[in-house]
This record gives sequence, C-alpha cells and structure tokens, in this order.
Amino acid sequence: MDGFLDLHQLAQHAHQILQNNDRGTSTKPAPSLYPHQWNWDSAFIAIGLSHSHQRRAQQEIQSLLQAQWSTGMIPHIIFNPESKEYHPGPEYWGTELPASPVGMKTSGITQPPVIALAVLEIYKNASDKPGALAFLQETYPLLLREEHFLSTARDPHHEGLSFICHSWESGMDNSAIWDGPLHAFNTDFNPDFKRNDNRSIPANQRPSDDDYTRYSYLVQCYALKKWDQSEIFALQHFAIQSLLFNTLHLKSRQSLIKIAEIIGDDAGDIAYNIDQAMDSFESKFWNIDKDRYLDYDMVSQSSIDIDNISQFLPLFTGVPSQEQADKLISILQSASFWPEPGFGICTQAQNSIQYDRECYWRGPVWINLNWMIIHGLELYGRADLAQRLAHQTLLLVSDHGFYEYFNPETGAGLGSDSFSWTAALVLDLIASGYK
Repeated sequence: MDGFLDLHQLAQHAHQILQNNDRGTSTKPAPSLYPHQWNWDSAFIAIGLSHSHQRRAQQEIQSLLQAQWSTGMIPHIIFNPESKEYHPGPEYWGTELPASPVGMKTSGITQPPVIALAVLEIYKNASDKPGALAFLQETYPLLLREEHFLSTARDPHHEGLSFICHSWESGMDNSAIWDGPLHAFNTDFNPDFKRNDNRSIPANQRPSDDDYTRYSYLVQCYALKKWDQSEIFALQHFAIQSLLFNTLHLKSRQSLIKIAEIIGDDAGDIAYNIDQAMDSFESKFWNIDKDRYLDYDMVSQSSIDIDNISQFLPLFTGVPSQEQADKLISILQSASFWPEPGFGICTQAQNSIQYDRECYWRGPVWINLNWMIIHGLELYGRADLAQRLAHQTLLLVSDHGFYEYFNPETGAGLGSDSFSWTAALVLDLIASGYK
C-alpha cells in the first residue's frame, strides 16, 4: 500500500473532528454512538491535543481525574447528564455510593490506564513549560492513587499484574480472547438490557446479543456487591490478567517514574512494582511452547491460547528481550496479521476460526493499536517497519476516513465515523515526524 499523503489537509481534518466532538472540558469519542466521556479515549485525545492545544489537553485529563473514586479507581465512563439514550446508563450501574465522586455519575469499572502516559506527553510537548510543570505537580498525586488501586485491589496475589473484572475493562470488548471466560460462569438471573448501538451501526460490526447478555449480567452482579473489589474477585466470574491492560499499566508506571524525576519525587515503590511486573510478564505471560505472550485467566488458572494482536503489545514497553522481540516481529509481519495491500495490523489472526473482518475487535484494524505497535517497533530498532506501518495508518485514514475501526482486507471504515482518538493519534503520528 503506497500513495500520496497531504499531511497538512489530513491534520486540518483531524483538528476539525476534535473540535466538533468537543464538549467544552471533555471530548466525546464520536458524534452520536458515544455521547459521554470515556477514560482511555480521553487520554489518547489529550496526547493528540498536546502538540498544539496544551491547555485543552490538560483540561481533558483534569475532567477525567475529577471523576476519580476515593478508592483511586478512574471510571471508564463519566456520564453526560444531557444524554439520556445511552445504555447502560448511570442508573444501571448502581454507583451512587460513598466511594464515587460527588455530583458526577460514572460507571463502576475502569479501562486500560493511559492517563499517566498522556500527562507525560503533555509535558514533553508543552509550549508553556512552567504551566506543564504545575500540571504534573497537580495530577501526580491522583495518578499515584490510581496506581495504588491497580496495585492492591486489582492485584490480590501481589504479582505486579492487575486483573480486569469485565471485558469492557480490557478496551477490546468482544475480542475472541474473552469467548471462553465469558461463557465459563453460570448466570442465575436474566439481566435486563436494551441496545441502541446496533441501530446506528450495522449489527454485524458490533458485539452479539449473547455477548451483551453476559456483559450486562456482570454489571448487575457487581452492582449487587456495591462494587466492592474483594467481593467481585471472590465471585470468580471474570478475572483476567489482560496483556493489553497490563502493557498499558506497565507503560503508566514507566511514565510515573519519569514524572517523579521531573518533579523531584521518590518513586521507589513504583520502581519495585515495575520490576515485579517485568518478572511476571516473563514468568506468567510468555509461553515457551508458543513463543509468544498469552493472556491469563485467573479463574481457570490457565493461559488463553488465542492468536490475537495482544501478543505484540508488550513491545510498547520494552519488556521483551531482543530474542523475544525478533520472534514477535516475525509473527507480526506474517500475512495473518499484516496482509497486503497493507492497512495495518489485524486484531485477530486471519487464519484463525475466530477471525471476522468487520466485527469490532475480532479482526478489524484499530488506529490506537497500530500506534502502540509503531512505537514498539521504534524501541526495538525497527524504524523501517515503524515508518511503513505509520505511513499505511495515515494513508488508511486519508483514503477511507476517520473511522473507529477498519476492514483489514479492503480498508473500508467501520463503526462510528469522525472518531476522536483516530483523529488525535493521526495528529500525534504527524507531529512525531511520520509521513
């Protein structure tokens, strides 16, 4: 895949999308399907904004941190009170609790932690360094509270790895990785739910009704437990040590170390957590027989053998040895994951039975995962591949639009159009010198 890129025009279009989706202090992920503020969406959006709109990028993060629970958890959705149609809405979550933020309605779960990375990127790209330093000093204690939550309540075995209690927390909602775990527990009631997502988006591009039954059951189960983390884990319904989640948690810790150095704080506890996590990536996630990383199911106490994009994401942290990285990059370049003519990396191997070229996280290309892999390739000295993937990513958006995800065989846009993190990460790639 090769072609001419008008980077100036592409950047202008990206800025316009972010402006159109701007709600003042936060940005909705897309014009209609996602009317609220989402955790990792806003963090990616802030990274994109940081190159030209520092104060607005800071505001995006501040609006997230205002919704932090007293437990340290930063919820995956902060609800917009003006939008009533989205399901599950705030009442469904049962989060009117002493630990939740006063005057705000949120979900009861979190998402992959990208906020610390976004905060560091805002500082790096800042035109107003004194203002950015003050921003670091303001946000750092709140980021430490999130780190404490993930390293305690979400790490019951003290392994340096955090577990997710719902597939929505993974970010990759209906990935084939979760097929087994989501159907391994018995349901003792039929959850109430309605769907709006498959009215505006073709149903074949969205999770199934069966998926939503399991998603909704978990939400209602956890609400009955008043979102007590120890009770949620004790249910043993869904407790996964996710590669994506833990890769971004490790990246968050690495970012916190750098923030601590800038503001002159002692980050010894975080350094210990990083060492522990790196050991666990090797001992628990790396599968010697498969020569790749696998997600881990804490309920069945076994690895989840699904040939998925997650195996490549640890490259983003620099954790794999050079030998491991060489093996992963070899798999990455195979036609199953990076087919010609080249639109980016498939989320599910094309030669697997779970592959679906149009269904959400079961095959389509996502810009945020391309972005992570681009930076991972750079870390391992593969600037050639990083540039190739970045060019394909930018050209994909230029030719097919700022969609949520893309058909890996045709490049056609899927899901929501005018998707905010697609726009934001296009801006970051351009600002980083990719073309």
